[in-house]
Amino acid sequence: MSLVFLEGFDDGFYAERSTTMSGTVSGTGGRYNNGVRLLNGQIWAFPIGQGWASGSAGDEAWFGFAYRPGAVTANVDGYWFNVRAWGQTSGTQTYLRTSGSDILVYTTSGLVDTISAALTADEWAYWEIYIKSDNSPNGIVEVKKNGTQVSYTSSTDTAGTGYGFGMVYLEGGMYTGTSDYDDFYVCSSSGTVNNTYLGDLRVDALIPSGAGTYTQLTPSAGSNYENVDETSQDGDTTYNEHATSGNKDTYAYSNHPLGSGTIHGITLSTYARKTNTAAKSFRRVLRSNSTDDTGSDQSLGTGYALYEEVIEQDPGLATPAAWTITNLNAAEFGFEVRP
Repeated sequence: MSLVFLEGFDDGFYAERSTTMSGTVSGTGGRYNNGVRLLNGQIWAFPIGQGWASGSAGDEAWFGFAYRPGAVTANVDGYWFNVRAWGQTSGTQTYLRTSGSDILVYTTSGLVDTISAALTADEWAYWEIYIKSDNSPNGIVEVKKNGTQVSYTSSTDTAGTGYGFGMVYLEGGMYTGTSDYDDFYVCSSSGTVNNTYLGDLRVDALIPSGAGTYTQLTPSAGSNYENVDETSQDGDTTYNEHATSGNKDTYAYSNHPLGSGTIHGITLSTYARKTNTAAKSFRRVLRSNSTDDTGSDQSLGTGYALYEEVIEQDPGLATPAAWTITNLNAAEFGFEVRP
């Protein structure tokens, strides 16, 4: 799997995905729907290292996000994009700062490039960054703006004392105004698809809109799908539950907002807990083209937790291939009770 992470700030799970979330999520800060608005000194940070980056020399990653500065202040600079190594909680290997309208590219080797006049106040641009994590002379960092290369540095040290990618930080420390971010992705080189730049994209949240093929769990009230159709989870206010292993719910989902386009992958998000101390688990269920596809068992605790899985291709096809909007709109998603 190469597509590691997607975030559009349109569902209510952005706080659970983040280790530090000091900005404000709203439509004010977004391109199409919600986005995150960071003020001076605020940070949105999230872990990406576990489960995909080996923490080895030569690890590669591609990052993409939409960005809009509220102001471009001369002679004011600060962190903008910051990556830390796999398994590390401190130290900086590769990072970008702003200085007025310029972007400064740093690695462990120091300042390696300046992208002049890169930023315009109140203007969205889509930024993509490629990093090969390695010591000099093998480290590489490349930056693209709206699909065009604006910076490339090779023979640099992008790793320091730690290889791979563990934490990513988007920061609002560069201006006295606002910094808006949206439509974020991360890809690695570990799979056969999505192991490169994805280009300008949007990340949309779809929520349950009707009953699916299976309605086998007990609702707290009303119809099962109505208990899981919130954009922000509401804990024990509404829920579906069952103790019997094998029982499952699937739900129809709202249609994708676009009629055409490329779908690089989806993230299925489930917020769940168990109700006693006995061992219990669940697994996600995806139903496409009248075929059920299930994920791995996930052990539950007594407190709610977020469980997510990125699914890059449609498993309902005879040979799994990229999702189409038609197939996605017809698919059902849910979960199954497990021992």
